[in-house]
Amino acid sequence: MRRLEKAFGKPHPELEGYKPLHPDLVWLETSYLRLHRRRRMTEVGLEPLAFAEITHFADRVLELPRDLVSVFVQIIEATDQAVLEDYFNKRKEGT
Repeated sequence: MRRLEKAFGKPHPELEGYKPLHPDLVWLETSYLRLHRRRRMTEVGLEPLAFAEITHFADRVLELPRDLVSVFVQIIEATDQAVLEDYFNKRKEGT
């Protein structure tokens, strides 16, 4: 979205109050966005990311050590919950 801001010369409303992650943690944001792009959409809206998909991504794509997988899953699930709450709240408001 930062690229869109530069292209249009104005701030994107979705980025209001956004604070970039520490550079050492950007891989978490990238991982979440990769999973998010592959999520299912139903007639009701976005489905939560499946536990199996998150763990598969951690194991097979990121090749995380076993002791980091549970932390990764917790972070991704918490992020996904926040994104879904925001998504459904905006749908209720009609925006």
